[in-house]
Amino acid sequence: MRRICLLLLTLLALTPAVPAAAQVQVQGAYTLTQLEGRVLPAPSPDEDNVTVHAAALLLGEDGGYTFALQTSMGDHVRIEHRQATGTYRVEGDTLFLEMDDGSEPVPLVYALEEDGRLTLRVPAGYAYTFQRQ
Repeated sequence: MRRICLLLLTLLALTPAVPAAAQVQVQGAYTLTQLEGRVLPAPSPDEDNVTVHAAALLLGEDGGYTFALQTSMGDHVRIEHRQATGTYRVEGDTLFLEMDDGSEPVPLVYALEEDGRLTLRVPAGYAYTFQRQ
């Protein structure tokens, strides 16, 4: 479960030198709707027995982000809630998320559709689709 949290959190790290137009384009509040094309709740693409129930991503005007994730493991009824914060930046078609803990920024290839769908592809190749709120 920790790996999926790290992967998803990594999706969200950016740094200050963001071109204004690119940052304005992606900033906003998003809700995760699909994991690898599967509607939520959906199995984690990289961890056995982990189900992702919900996730939210906020990309702020100030270059900061907040990511919240709800998962469960196996048949456990208890849903784990996790949250991460940090900064983000956009370079071309890549969104870099940098967690507040100082870890290396995570590069996420992104595509933002006219209907507000934001697809983030993590380095392992998995696609996470969010909808702008």
